[in-house]
Amino acid sequence: MSLFSNAQINLNNGLVGHFKFDGNALDSSPIAIHGTANNATLTLGKTNNVDSAYFFNGLTTYVDYTSDSRGITNTITVSAWVKTTNVNNEWVVSKYDWTIDKGFHLVLVGGHPVLAGRNNGGVYITTNYPNPSNLVNDGQWHHIVGEISENSWALWVDCVLDNQVTSNANNPSLVNTFDLTIGNYIMPSGNHVAFFDGSIDEVRIFNRTLTQAERGLLCDINYVDPVLSAPVVSNDTAVCDLTVLTLTAQSDSGMIYWESPLGTLIDSGNTHTATITQNITFYVYSVLNGVYSDTAIIQVDTMFCGPVYPPPFVTDTVVCVGEQFNIISHPDSGVVHWESPLGNPVTTGDTLVVTATANQQFFVYIVYTTGTSDTISFKVNTKDCSLPIPPPKAPHGDSICIGTGITFHARSDTGLVYWLDSSGAILDTGLIYVTVITEDVTYYLYTDVNGKLSDTVSFKMIAIDCRAPLFPNVFTPNGDGVNDYFYFTIPYATCFDLVIYNRWGVEVFKSNRLEFGWNGRIQSSGAPVSDGVYFYALTYCVNGESSQTKTGSVTILR
Repeated sequence: MSLFSNAQINLNNGLVGHFKFDGNALDSSPIAIHGTANNATLTLGKTNNVDSAYFFNGLTTYVDYTSDSRGITNTITVSAWVKTTNVNNEWVVSKYDWTIDKGFHLVLVGGHPVLAGRNNGGVYITTNYPNPSNLVNDGQWHHIVGEISENSWALWVDCVLDNQVTSNANNPSLVNTFDLTIGNYIMPSGNHVAFFDGSIDEVRIFNRTLTQAERGLLCDINYVDPVLSAPVVSNDTAVCDLTVLTLTAQSDSGMIYWESPLGTLIDSGNTHTATITQNITFYVYSVLNGVYSDTAIIQVDTMFCGPVYPPPFVTDTVVCVGEQFNIISHPDSGVVHWESPLGNPVTTGDTLVVTATANQQFFVYIVYTTGTSDTISFKVNTKDCSLPIPPPKAPHGDSICIGTGITFHARSDTGLVYWLDSSGAILDTGLIYVTVITEDVTYYLYTDVNGKLSDTVSFKMIAIDCRAPLFPNVFTPNGDGVNDYFYFTIPYATCFDLVIYNRWGVEVFKSNRLEFGWNGRIQSSGAPVSDGVYFYALTYCVNGESSQTKTGSVTILR
């Protein structure tokens, strides 16, 4: 067995929501996105402690934890304790938007636990509907865990695997902008439904799957996260280079682990032995039942106790005329001295800052307490970098629904691309910028090559309200990437039939697919039509309701 096998139990790893309900709706996870209790009242918890769970009345009560995705993409584990006698459909934990085919809900269907939802595959997924042997509406506390890992959906009831199903989504995703709620479901219409009738305690959400040992801890009704103090460790120290040093740590409970650097596990147990070759920091913590203590830190520095070494090797370099640059030498000890020309001191310290005006040679050596090292030299040559920096290629502007998340891509042959808003504030750097459009906005981009900036380019996004059908009356199919297609925005459309005629009543285009726009060409031949007014007849229906008819005109301007 691996020396570090206990690391598989870590109830802090991937924890993106921990709702203890011990007097409030706060989130105890590292993310700390707190909730709002709506009419829910505190009650006895799973271990009969006062005010350590929430009671939901089945009519108006729920807890809302905002629409933040909490870093969840296509993998999630949801754990909850429930107590109910209700036989109706009641939702325990939900973040689900059926209109975009994404999200999950942990529910009780006639007293049977069910994990269900959609993951971008076009079908509704459910673990069971229902399993007659998994009733939990007996007025006792029961533990349920729902786990989604890409296309695998599984449900555990009281520590036992209840059912597991798979989906076939090509790009599984649970990401949506609906609120995470406990105790009900908020529909796309804004209506609140499927209210829970009973008590809910200790809800945890992870952005990963759990091990069997971790699930076993969570379904122990008496389990509480232990409170661990940081280990008591060896004092900071300084030793000679290449010293073999044994460090110690003592913990009040749990297994002790050593990391260096932070995040890299190197040992476990009360001692760690290492050969010290450079200044190094050790991070020490203990783990009990998957809970981590605070971290203690030991700093070990090295002293020069041997021969006089020259500076670490520095190389010749070429820079732009007028460019400021740094040359760095990091010795283990001593003071670095820089000269140019030889015998003319420039500065001391690990870093030399130079503004290049001409070719120049530098000399560097180290003064130790025991003597002075040999001198080494390097050259800095200059080149003309006055050619203009080409600006980045910006995305095309367009119209987009309010609240839509979007990823913009820029193109640049060199340098670092900066994204700015209209006030000049830097939004991001790099070729990609991710945001949510909430209003009309103009973005500005430029390229920085070693402090030299390109011209600035811009593009504009128009935010539109897509909640009601949108019937445009003009478009410009000139191939510039802006408003090149004539199409309708009809949210939740379930049928669509469009015919477009010229002014003599001759049909030029028809389609029964909402996403196919007209590009201003005759459908049968592909030839462009002339500018002017064209007439359309549209039949559509929304959410399966009776069809509606809309007629109107659209003007082509190139």
